[in-house]
Amino acid sequence: MGNSPDSSNHLEEYEKMQDITLLGSKEYACNTLSAFEKLTSLHGRTLALETRQRTGEANRVRTATIKRKVGEARAAESSFRQCVQKMVPELLISWDEKASRNELRFNEKHEDANGISLEVLQQTADALENSM
Repeated sequence: MGNSPDSSNHLEEYEKMQDITLLGSKEYACNTLSAFEKLTSLHGRTLALETRQRTGEANRVRTATIKRKVGEARAAESSFRQCVQKMVPELLISWDEKASRNELRFNEKHEDANGISLEVLQQTADALENSM
């Protein structure tokens, strides 16, 4: 199991994410992995809506709705990029480099080597904190 292609690919992804998490080691820093995933999610939504807009819709109301949603998605992505630029510019540089090399995976949850996602880890930590 440890030497399968899926395991080695998973390990490589984990190592890439490690580089991103190190950017958050400064005491003022945010959760850089969450920021990276959020930026990827916002960009994926923008791309999906732009694709729908290009294909066109038969109904004028639908066309107007898609245009509005594309504008909202672009604005959300742009706002988040500006925030990340101010807080952790290295993260944005890393994200832009990965985007230019088509290394981003949209709609994918990252897991550590034990198969635990960041979301599950955060929920567990919150539950433990609230139980004290």
